[in-house]
Amino acid sequence: MTLSLLACSSPPLAPCPVAVPVPAGLERTVTQRTGVGGIQLSVQRWRDPAHPPRATLVLVHGLKDHGDHYAEFSARLAQQGVQVVAADLRGHGRSGGERVWIEQFGEYLDDTAALIGEVVAEAPQRPVFLFGHSMGGAIATLTLLDKKPAIAGLILSAPALVPGADVSGFLIGVTKAIASIAPHSAVLDLPDDKFSRDPKVVAGMACDPLIDHEKGPARTAAELLRAMARIESRMAEVSVPVLALHGTADVVTNPEGSKQLIAKAKSTDKTLKEFPGLYHDLWHEPEHAQVEDAALTWLAAHIGAELPAASTPAGK
Repeated sequence: MTLSLLACSSPPLAPCPVAVPVPAGLERTVTQRTGVGGIQLSVQRWRDPAHPPRATLVLVHGLKDHGDHYAEFSARLAQQGVQVVAADLRGHGRSGGERVWIEQFGEYLDDTAALIGEVVAEAPQRPVFLFGHSMGGAIATLTLLDKKPAIAGLILSAPALVPGADVSGFLIGVTKAIASIAPHSAVLDLPDDKFSRDPKVVAGMACDPLIDHEKGPARTAAELLRAMARIESRMAEVSVPVLALHGTADVVTNPEGSKQLIAKAKSTDKTLKEFPGLYHDLWHEPEHAQVEDAALTWLAAHIGAELPAASTPAGK
């Protein structure tokens, strides 16, 4: 995560197609649910309608991101009997709300906890896993710590758990000061080319109409920094099974956060999987099939079902 005191940004390209391919035999539905303050949140579900799910994965995305971005991974999970429930965060994707804006980080936590509660109530005996990518990793972790949802495990993908090495205490203080004085100031800079080494992925981000292409507001940046501080002080409280996935070349979120969480968590079932040379968006790197395999293998071990690994990498 890069914090910038300059508000200039590049304009987005012409919108590219947003159609989401759904493999034969699977069902993808998109509905709306009401979040905190009456904000309408878009929720998509992936499942195999011919068979009852063996588990459910509640997916929380990050910044410059949305639920559609995980279509390939969601389809693969659904084919293996894992239902995926992914809500676009408020201010992101197809959900309502001012773009990339939050008054308090707790809004994300309340929305996520409520969604998990609904999923658990649908089938109380079915295991539910919580997945968070990037800022979604911070949301997932803090939801676990604050709300204590009934989940069987936590998967963190390039989670934003501690500030980047280039984010000094001085810059953190300045960001919080700006957030209190001019909360809409554009300070949160996430260059597209830092997400993936695949030029096609970077080009797709630039023309994606569901991604906000402006720099994020100071309020959201400050709230994320406060959330990181809370997580860093409470990592030892994580007691559920946890898998952390991180690319060693990630400069958007700090890989040290994943290392610290796995080292400090009280859980005796904790795994860190590092991917040498991979950037931030693990699910859209050239080696993304390896990342999917790691997540599927871990899930299989935790739901007692054999989930086949990918035979060949699926290019993007």
